Amino acid sequence: NKVTKRGKPRKKETSLNIFSTNAASLRAKLKSFKSEIVRCNSGIFTLQETHFTKKGKVVIEDFEIFETIRKGKIKGGTMIGAHKGLKPILINELNDPFEILVIEIEVANKEIRVISGYGPQDSWTPQQREPFFQSLEEEIVKSNLAGKSIIIEADFNSKLGKEYIPNDPHPQDRNGKLLSDIIKRQKLTVANGLMVCQGTITRKRVTTQRTEQSAISFVLVSEDLVNQIESVIIDEDRDHVLTRISKTRHGTETKESDHNVIKTSLKLH
Repeated sequence: NKVTKRGKPRKKETSLNIFSTNAASLRAKLKSFKSEIVRCNSGIFTLQETHFTKKGKVVIEDFEIFETIRKGKIKGGTMIGAHKGLKPILINELNDPFEILVIEIEVANKEIRVISGYGPQDSWTPQQREPFFQSLEEEIVKSNLAGKSIIIEADFNSKLGKEYIPNDPHPQDRNGKLLSDIIKRQKLTVANGLMVCQGTITRKRVTTQRTEQSAISFVLVSEDLVNQIESVIIDEDRDHVLTRISKTRHGTETKESDHNVIKTSLKLH
């Protein structure tokens, strides 16, 4: 009689693709944005600076969309969209005087908190800047206490420097120090600095005087998710950049966003 040896069954893996960027006003870029969500096969998207004054302006089939609107100001606004198959629920929404949005999803037997937001300018006073980082850490602590995995994607308006981003063109600034302290205390990993990450620059602004380049948007993950990140692509080639399309008397005019898209892919098991 032949004895057939069977190996251990392979763990089933589930792919999760995340599309993230600062929209720098989404209203005139909706067509471009919706096209890129399909192209990138995204299950989640996070956007900052949507610039909407009311919720509900964006509807995407099969997605649940969560928003926080900046009170009393036209600019700002943060949005997270998650495919309904991920069973997304809202956990918390902060919008005064800054924006942080927290949702929870279920995928591959994991419960993951997804956090986004828009960080303060480094030029602001400590009293203006620090509450954002304090509230962010509170949400991370609450997620850890609840036993949830964590994915954070935000435009932090922070420069972390070469300690975290090997090719960062700037040294760590004051916001970067506040964020770095959170990363260390909460044992997070900056996915932008991993070997699987391609690209560095998340914002490129070209003026008549100079070209400004910086890494100010980051993907941060809890320890249990690090080895499940398959790739992080910072779209320096601008293949997926959000584009404003407007009609003029002379035809159609297009203008690309200053911000590069970050595409993060995980294989969860």
